[in-house]
Amino acid sequence: MPDGRAGRGFAKRLRRALAIGIICIACLTIPSLAALENEPVRQLPASDIAAACLDDGNAVSAEICYAFTLGVIQADANAARTGSPPPAYCLPDGLVHRDVVGAIRKYFRRKLAAAGAPADRFVAGALAAAWPCTSVNEPSS
Repeated sequence: MPDGRAGRGFAKRLRRALAIGIICIACLTIPSLAALENEPVRQLPASDIAAACLDDGNAVSAEICYAFTLGVIQADANAARTGSPPPAYCLPDGLVHRDVVGAIRKYFRRKLAAAGAPADRFVAGALAAAWPCTSVNEPSS
């Protein structure tokens, strides 16, 4: 009767092979990460985030799109606090992740030709198209 030690040996070898494979894959990414460290800072065109924002079936892509959008919202709010004009959008209370990503996707589909514009202004334009400020929802100054 087998005592199960052979199965444990195989599992151990499999785990070791997987660990080595993961390390090898990680090592392959090191040169590309090092290259990015020396990449000059540039303004991101909207086309660079379009793939993430337009990928309806991928939760990770939706999170990238949402995170970028949150960054734009935070930067605009900070700029408004320091004396810059407020953004042209007024986000309603109770807005959820799905609504924001949906609005960005819709705007990309309608305005893809403008995707060469700076990404932050493109996203701000999408927010303004979805939630323009009106006399009812304008933030108080």
